[in-house]
Amino acid sequence: TYKRYSDTEYQEKYQAKMAHIGKYTEQLFFLVIKEHPRDWNRTVQGILSLGKTYPDKVIEAACRRALSFGVTRYSVIKNICHNGSYNLPVEFEKEATYATA
Repeated sequence: TYKRYSDTEYQEKYQAKMAHIGKYTEQLFFLVIKEHPRDWNRTVQGILSLGKTYPDKVIEAACRRALSFGVTRYSVIKNICHNGSYNLPVEFEKEATYATA
């Protein structure tokens, strides 16, 4: 049989996976939920799938860079990982926390 998750349990499951990668990846999770409340799971699953190709530290650095620009699109985060721009300095880093109470 399959366990049926509530919306909250479903979000918590993915939040835990994103948090395992790092704090910036988890912050990005909250921003994605806020900006895309209906279809957040596709973006989150895409980001998590990057773990098949890139180590967690690369994904975390890419999410940090994406957050500094307020970007939540999977394609942009994938490109940051692919082209190595996660190594570039983040000039105008936002220290905002996107966690919701």
